[in-house]
Amino acid sequence: MESILATAWDERLAGPYDVIVVGSGYGGAITAARLANAPLNPKLKICVLEGGQEWPIGRFPDTIEHVAEQTYNATLNPLGFTRWTFTLRS
Repeated sequence: MESILATAWDERLAGPYDVIVVGSGYGGAITAARLANAPLNPKLKICVLEGGQEWPIGRFPDTIEHVAEQTYNATLNPLGFTRWTFTLRS
């Protein structure tokens, strides 16, 4: 069984949230974690909104070829163009 961390939409916390964090990138994840672990009573109700895909543990693509396979969408991108920006450093 694959481990998914996100809560299903119909299982989310009821009522208003104290904090809404938009994006779970480095800054958003750290912000949400620090707020969740803050020594406050009562604990904050935190919502993290993320538009990206959740990758089950061990399934994240580890090569550029696997990333391209996972991001291609024939409906949205019928010609197969992929927009990537690479920075080569020595």
